[in-house]
Amino acid sequence: MKIITAYITKTLLLYTLIGLAVLTFVMVSAQMFRAFEMLARGIPPATIVRFILYLIPYMLQFTAPLALLCAAVLVFSRFSADNEITAMRAGGFSLWRIIAPAAVLAVLLTGVCLYLQLHVSPEYNYRARQMRQGEAITSAPLAFLEPGRHVELPGYIIYVGGRSDNKISSVQIYEVDDRGELLRDITARHGQVIVDQEAEKIEMILEDAMVTDMESRDRPTHIPMRRITFPLEYARQLDQERLGRGIKLMDLPTLFSHIQIYRERNMRTTPLFIELHNRLALGFSPLAFMLVGIPFAIRTRRSETSIGLLASVGLAMFFYVFVIVSQSLEGSPQYQPELLVWLPNIFYQIGGLAALRKIEKH
Repeated sequence: MKIITAYITKTLLLYTLIGLAVLTFVMVSAQMFRAFEMLARGIPPATIVRFILYLIPYMLQFTAPLALLCAAVLVFSRFSADNEITAMRAGGFSLWRIIAPAAVLAVLLTGVCLYLQLHVSPEYNYRARQMRQGEAITSAPLAFLEPGRHVELPGYIIYVGGRSDNKISSVQIYEVDDRGELLRDITARHGQVIVDQEAEKIEMILEDAMVTDMESRDRPTHIPMRRITFPLEYARQLDQERLGRGIKLMDLPTLFSHIQIYRERNMRTTPLFIELHNRLALGFSPLAFMLVGIPFAIRTRRSETSIGLLASVGLAMFFYVFVIVSQSLEGSPQYQPELLVWLPNIFYQIGGLAALRKIEKH
């Protein structure tokens, strides 16, 4: 009996690891477009590699449950098609004993996914964002001056029409206050950028510039200037970016503390609860996928890989649709969107247990 259990465990674990590697590779490949964009902006390859590695915990929280689902469907459909399940039951194995290795693996993956969802993924997602917006600028300060794109810095909005090395052209700089009101508009035909990485400063030397003072709204003042030096302390941007975290970048203790603060201030807590319940529901998805995948595989009795993979994707998509719907109902708390995401979990687990019980009786 130990040999059969080890055989089932080894086969299921092998398929799960293969599925995990393939699915994670696909998600990493999807990030390569962003990586190439960062590389084209002059960001060092080592920084880009670290950026992608920081995103892997986020990917694993989705690829691990789907890998288990694919493995359960493929392995047990093959067992069923080859009459191995019938042979095991004839040898004294109950169906529950046969699926026990899958259940143990699902429970272990559930614990891993919950830890990723509530602690690891938010932290490393936050580090990835800081690396992209922070260390990327520190290692390549000119990278953020992307031609044809408006760049927002504390107190400024900068547009550069063209850039070649440190030469810039068609420059426009808007100076704004804390409320976003325009204070000053600076335009220049061309100029150059001087970087002081030790002081984390950039000097934009603009030539043939026009400064428009907007402090008097009715009568703005236009001042032509042959040459103007415009300093930028990009370290201020990094410090400002590091201060705040969005809801999706909060770990479990931070989420709970924000819920308490929002309640004390009579603020709307629905987005926080939606995020919390989404993470918990996704964390329990390996168990739900396992329970619905095994009876589906046994009933179909198909050994073709394509059929099993297609069925796995369909089951997973149905699950994730509820996550999307829950997030879309953020502005409608009367529908209890934070609880909606639990419906596929409940449906899969109860339906899967009922189907397994029915199979066991036959």
